[in-house]
Amino acid sequence: MRRRNRLITFTVWSIMMLGLVLSLSTKPVNAATRSVKHGGTVTINLGDTVHVDSSGIPGNDTGNFGYTYLKFKANKTGWLRVTSPRFSGDLRLLDENKTPITKNNSLSHMDDTVPDYFISYQANNVNYGVKAGKIYYLRVEVSSVMINGGEIYYILLDKYDIKTSFKPITDIGGKRKSKAKNIKKGKKITGLLPVNTMGVRWYKIKLKKNQKLKIYMSYYGTGQCHFLVKPKKGKSYTYDIYDHNVSTNGLSGDNGKVKIIKTKNKLKKGTVVYVKICNDKRSQGGVYTLKWK
Repeated sequence: MRRRNRLITFTVWSIMMLGLVLSLSTKPVNAATRSVKHGGTVTINLGDTVHVDSSGIPGNDTGNFGYTYLKFKANKTGWLRVTSPRFSGDLRLLDENKTPITKNNSLSHMDDTVPDYFISYQANNVNYGVKAGKIYYLRVEVSSVMINGGEIYYILLDKYDIKTSFKPITDIGGKRKSKAKNIKKGKKITGLLPVNTMGVRWYKIKLKKNQKLKIYMSYYGTGQCHFLVKPKKGKSYTYDIYDHNVSTNGLSGDNGKVKIIKTKNKLKKGTVVYVKICNDKRSQGGVYTLKWK
C-alpha cells in the first residue's frame, strides 16, 4: 500500500491580549523618581521614573533641541518597558559607548494638561530586550511644536516624565534545532531576544493524540520577530510579528496582540512540529511568548 504524506496547512489570525497578557513586575522596592534638566544625562536603576525639566529653554527656528540620556546597567537579562504619561517624541537605545543599537522608536502619551497641538502617535510604550551586565543609554528626543505666526518657530513642552519597568526573563529555547526545547500542551513559554545580538530559539511540539493544532505567539520589542513553524516533514511557514513602529499604516502594529495559527485538519498522533523564533537584525529584540493547544 502506498503511504500518502498529508500536507499540513495553517491559517493565521490575531486577537487582543486577553488572558494571555504578559505583564511586567511591579516597581522594585528601591524604585525612585530622579530629575534631570533637558539635554543632560542621569543614571537610573530599572524601575525608576525620570522627571525631565525643559522649562527655560528658549525656542528656535530649527526644531533641534538635542537629547536627554538615561544611563543604566542591566543587572539581569530581561524586558525593559518605557512609558510616559506626558510625552511625545522618539527613543533610541545606545550601547555603553553611545553607539545606537536600535532604530528610533516613537513614544507618545498625552494627558489632559497638554495642549491639543501636541500630536499623539498612538504608541504609548516602547519595549527592549536587555542583557545582564551590559551598560546602556536610553536617548530621549522630545518632539517640538511648530508655531507659525508669520515666521516658523519651535518650542518644547516644559516638562515630561519617562517611566521604566523591568521584568527578568530566563530563556529556555534551544540554540539549534537538535536542541529544541519540548513544549507541553497548554504551557506558555516566555523568552527573550536581547537587542544587539543575533538570536535563534528552537522549540518542539509533539502531539500525543489526533487533533487540530493551534499555536499562540506574541512579541513585545523593537522591529520584528520571525516565527518559523516547521513540521518534521512538509512545508514550513513563516510569520512575522511587528512592533508598533513597523506597521503598514504607520500607527499601530502587533504589540498587544496574540497571533494564532491553526491547522485546517487534524494531525496524527506523534506528529512533530518545530517552531524557530529569531530576529534578522541586531537592532531587533524583545520578549516573545509561545503556547499551543
